[in-house]
Order: sequence, then structure tokens, then C-alpha cells
Amino acid sequence: MDIENWDYKYHNNPMIDIRKELTDNQLEIIKKLGIEVKDKIYTEYDYECLKGALSEYIQDDEEEYTPKSLDEKNVDKEEFEELIKRIDEIDENM
Repeated sequence: MDIENWDYKYHNNPMIDIRKELTDNQLEIIKKLGIEVKDKIYTEYDYECLKGALSEYIQDDEEEYTPKSLDEKNVDKEEFEELIKRIDEIDENM
């Protein structure tokens, strides 16, 4: 596949209905974090943007940055970790 086709599909090919893949509670967590979940079928680009926004809250001992605070957003760490686990499962099935 050439780069133009890949780029077009990456930005324009609907592939995942995130509202059907996540529970209401998981969607509420995303909302609490100030991340908008659009009522549409996400392209790969849209999905990567969502994951990027979520990654700002992940503590990674190998990275030298301070993640955004879950406590400031009133989000339980265990619930957030379950959300990230579900995102990883979605990734595996793509």
C-alpha cells in the first residue's frame, strides 16, 4: 500500500465505534478526564488521538515526565487501569 492510500485510510476509514467497545463507566472516566468521546465511528487517527490523551495520565517508570493527576480529576486509579486494560484489549483485536 502506498503512503497516500495508507494516509487516506488512516484519517478517513471508520473502523471502531468506541461507545460500543467501552462501558458507560469507562466512558464516564474519559469524560471526567476532560476528553471528548465523539458520537461517531472512529478512524484509526481518531482512536490514536484518544489513546494519546489517555496516555497523559499513565505513570511510566521508564519515562522522565510527570503524568497528569487522576486525583485532580476525581478518577479512581484502579478504574483508570481497567480502562487502559480494555484499550489494550481493543488494540489486540484490531
